[in-house]
Amino acid sequence: MEETDQEQQHLQEEKVAQHFSLPALQARLFACRSECQRQLQQYGPWLLKNASTNPRTMIKIAAVCALFVHVQVMVIQSLNSSSLFEDGGDTSTLLEVQAQVPPRRLLGGGLFGGGGQQPSQQQPLIPLQGNLQMDLLVPIYQADDKFKEFAARLRPALEQYAERSRRSMAANLTTTSTSSGTVTSNPHSTIGTFRLLSTRYTDSEKASSKQLQKELSAATGLPLDQIVLVDVPGHDTSFSRAHAVNLLLNHACHTPNCLVARIDVDMQLRPTFFVNAQTVVAGKPNQVYFPIVWSAYHPMSPKLVQHALDVQQAAKNMPRIVLDEYSEHKGHWRDYGTGMWCLSGPDAAGYRFDETFQGWGGEDGDFYNRVKAHRQVVRFRETGLIHLWHPKFCTKGVTVFTDTQINECNWSRDGEKGSEWGRRLLDKWLLQHGWDDQGVTRRIATPQLWRA
Repeated sequence: MEETDQEQQHLQEEKVAQHFSLPALQARLFACRSECQRQLQQYGPWLLKNASTNPRTMIKIAAVCALFVHVQVMVIQSLNSSSLFEDGGDTSTLLEVQAQVPPRRLLGGGLFGGGGQQPSQQQPLIPLQGNLQMDLLVPIYQADDKFKEFAARLRPALEQYAERSRRSMAANLTTTSTSSGTVTSNPHSTIGTFRLLSTRYTDSEKASSKQLQKELSAATGLPLDQIVLVDVPGHDTSFSRAHAVNLLLNHACHTPNCLVARIDVDMQLRPTFFVNAQTVVAGKPNQVYFPIVWSAYHPMSPKLVQHALDVQQAAKNMPRIVLDEYSEHKGHWRDYGTGMWCLSGPDAAGYRFDETFQGWGGEDGDFYNRVKAHRQVVRFRETGLIHLWHPKFCTKGVTVFTDTQINECNWSRDGEKGSEWGRRLLDKWLLQHGWDDQGVTRRIATPQLWRA
């Protein structure tokens, strides 16, 4: 009788362990995310007008999305549990899933990506170990809200990198016998310190720097002293990207153990970027890294293409074709772009942008050519840097000043809307629904669906 009870208890423990295993959590994460997104897309816009008359459907959607957040929290907590990885299984897939699915603000006006409040207090970042420091330079001008969103996206990448580094360092520990005893060392160099640096131009920006510093620290998990906000001398100084980057380079770390990366505020980072940057630059004083960035199209464009494909395949009674992550209809590789880079500390002390450039474009290519003349440039397609779509305004006298800049800006803006097929579908959809050519504003006040 006792043996039967023990067997039943053992079976129950196995079921519980299986239920909370990483594969099971990963499967539930995918299922909850897909169902949450499907219901939001299908019912969300209508419910904003009719929520008071249909509370049951609203409650159902809220429950599904709450379950998605709950499962995601369980996954993140599981990543910190060493017992889940005792079998030595590969966690890279799950880590990538977490990088692709940042926490969303589901209530308080944030249903479609805006207005929700981020938690005021978050747990500190997982402790980092390593002998390298990386400074992330993010020049901004009157874009505090976008900077906060960037910080929220940055935290998962830092946490995943910390977890990967911990495991990598443990795997590379070596034991050496010396005359004074046994010494354990780790030859694998990793980034142990991250700093986030940005600019403050206007008087109002400078006045709110301390509060922003606290919010960025809470969002990223970095200590306050690792959030560096640099005031531009003068009052209400006009913005120049070349000047902003130079100012941040002046405040960056210039020692050989430092890596200095320039990052756009609209970027989504993954831990693979940190790994690739340290591999290319750390300990290699003659090398610099100019990654090729993946640029995501207008979010509505791949949805329309996917729908058109579904209709075509259904009409032919053929299996469904699902667009993969790097489909030509979801985005493209910016083989021509040189705006993102990572230099060693000494190179960050020696190279500067030409501040005679004004407006949109030109300064990045000039900087790249001057660096390339003296250093070995390493370029490859970087899956750890994703440029998220955002509206682009090519206003003469404000963001562009010459006819060449206007043409290049308009070409870039139109090209980022989608593939050739995606642009045709998107332009038709925007026209039918009364949106402007970028899907930002509408004659009738409704949710901005491109942010859903």
